Amino acid sequence: MNILGINGFLQRVYQVCRLKVGSGSLMAPVCSSFVFVSRGSTKRSALSPEGDPSAPSVRDGNIILCRTLVLLYICAALRVWFMLEQPKGSIMQEHPAFRNFIKHVSLWRHYIAMRDYGAPTQKPTWLYSSLKCIESLSQFRPRQLPKIVEEEPKEMVIHYKDKEGKARIQGGKDLKSSENYPIWFGRSMSRMRSRYAAQVRKDAKKIVKRYLKHCKAVPINSKGSPKWIKWANLQPVLDCFL
Repeated sequence: MNILGINGFLQRVYQVCRLKVGSGSLMAPVCSSFVFVSRGSTKRSALSPEGDPSAPSVRDGNIILCRTLVLLYICAALRVWFMLEQPKGSIMQEHPAFRNFIKHVSLWRHYIAMRDYGAPTQKPTWLYSSLKCIESLSQFRPRQLPKIVEEEPKEMVIHYKDKEGKARIQGGKDLKSSENYPIWFGRSMSRMRSRYAAQVRKDAKKIVKRYLKHCKAVPINSKGSPKWIKWANLQPVLDCFL
């Protein structure tokens, strides 16, 4: 499903809106234009996290991130337990839309290494969660994982020098496959979810009920936020309803 397309994005909105209060959602926006390997072409940095907008991969990456955050806003309103995953080297959290998001929605950030969950490489990872219990994830992984037999070292990055003698870096042949989640990451998430599900649903329903009472007394702003319409390129989506 292509979240960049109008139909794909609206389908995702529909699916998120159907989530029950207190349920869960895991999202992982495409990180390729936010990681250090692509800094040379994307021109992204901590001081310029939006990068070079003339590059299609950068422009698409920004829209994917911002539309994902719109979906997470819906999750937050429904009190859905959500989690956003990114490799540790990503600077996605520096994007102005992300900084704006965390001003309004409480997030907990937890570090894990995917190798601890059965991945063939270390893959340092940040997990951004709407609930503090994400910090207990390691308690639900198996004490002993099956031994991983590697036929040869994984080629994640390639270091080389260009024609001018400058040091360069690019993704290796095994980098793409590292996006796959190891099975024990999923199982550990499921176990943690089961452990806290009842309390999460109970607390979520109380909060939503309180919000609904409050909303009746507060007028709704139907114009939307101009900056979010720009960040997530929402105008073509809104035009479908005009």
